[in-house]
Amino acid sequence: MNHETWLVRRLRIAYEPILDLALRYRIRTVAVAATLFAVGIALAGTRGAEFIPKLDEGAIALQVWRLPSVSVDEAAQQSSMLESVLLREFPDEVETIISKTGRPEIATDPMGIEMSDVFVMLREKSEWLYESKVELIEAMEEVLDEEVPGAAFGFSQPIELRVSELISGVRSDIAIQVYGEDLGELQRIGGDIAQAVSGIAGADDVKVEQVSGLPILTVGVDRRSLARHGVSADDVLGTIEALGGRQVGVVLEGEKRFALQVRFPEEVRNDQSAIARIPVASGRDRMLPLGELVTMDTEPSAAQISRESIQRRITVELNVRGRDIASVVQDAR
Repeated sequence: MNHETWLVRRLRIAYEPILDLALRYRIRTVAVAATLFAVGIALAGTRGAEFIPKLDEGAIALQVWRLPSVSVDEAAQQSSMLESVLLREFPDEVETIISKTGRPEIATDPMGIEMSDVFVMLREKSEWLYESKVELIEAMEEVLDEEVPGAAFGFSQPIELRVSELISGVRSDIAIQVYGEDLGELQRIGGDIAQAVSGIAGADDVKVEQVSGLPILTVGVDRRSLARHGVSADDVLGTIEALGGRQVGVVLEGEKRFALQVRFPEEVRNDQSAIARIPVASGRDRMLPLGELVTMDTEPSAAQISRESIQRRITVELNVRGRDIASVVQDAR
């Protein structure tokens, strides 16, 4: 035996007359429904589109990009400076900050020391001095650009950041990928694309993937100098090899084997003048400085090379604020 609650009974009293009216004028009812449906479709085309709706997570995921040549100490010092600036300038909005620089060398999610993830935990909005999170992010970006030089910043949310990375392999809302073989040409085209999309309304945090900027010391053997001093090229190359490490034996620990390497100390490896003074034995029973037997030149080289389907690629990333993603993509095209 069915028993209707008082709420269902009251709804039935209002529903039955409307249903009788709709059945009596069926053609008009269908026409009104079809008109409302058509108007809804027309309005939907003007409302923009999002792949995943944005939710307020109550936190900001701040990404920091530095030059590839940055040291561990400099990266840690800059992260501490960034935390201090945010806590000082936004005491009513920021509750706590957690920074993470670099990541283990695993193939699934590599991140060098030139990159940092900074998680900014926010207070309740009732305590803020800003009307919205968009205004807060714009204020943070302005302060960081002035107080923390030598770095680029991107703003997202912790969960949103990871979801974007899992779906598309990048940490931003939109990614433009360029494929080719010449890294220099890829970098030039990427810069042109970044400059073009920077002028689009709603496009923020535009950046080009860093593929160069890592200084490399190139050492070339001077054949004429070797012949003049009677030095073997193998001796010179062996000395150069010892800078990075040369295997001289094997250490056994039970069934485990470990390569035993020797190399010059760090203060020598990081000083080009000290490298030039490293002695090399000549065939005339005398020692010659390495700088007289080789040519040395420091020049920027590739910091990383990204590939997809064997092809080299470079990525231009950007976030969207104040607009929907579909309209920004349409303007970029």
